[in-house]
Amino acid sequence: FGNLAANKHKKLLDIGVEALYDADHDVVAPHGIIGQAYDGDNIGINGKSDSERGPETTTKAQAEGAIEGEWRDYKVASKFSTDFKYSRFNARFAPHRDVSKLTGDRVQLAAAGAKVSKSAGASDFAPEDLLSLVVD
Repeated sequence: FGNLAANKHKKLLDIGVEALYDADHDVVAPHGIIGQAYDGDNIGINGKSDSERGPETTTKAQAEGAIEGEWRDYKVASKFSTDFKYSRFNARFAPHRDVSKLTGDRVQLAAAGAKVSKSAGASDFAPEDLLSLVVD
């Protein structure tokens, strides 16, 4: 953390995300905050991010423009629930998200198999990206 004293009760997770199969071409396209990035186009979408920085800030941007819908669409009733607006659980067919509806800036990602590393935020994630997430 940049400010360990202010974050002493929080944990930093460094998570590598990689599909264990050809998720880009699955008949049930992955979804969710990270899964929807597996759409086979090697294009990242940068959504809104907060520019305000200080000892205490409140996030307002919520990745608008990079994800389908809004953050509230991804809330689940409990930690083991699979039901949310874009859920693919038990689906037999589900198309990839419609990237043309996303308003964020487009970024060409590395070619398949290339190693990419960046911090989690408002961007899509290539399968090889390293995510740094802060959780309570």
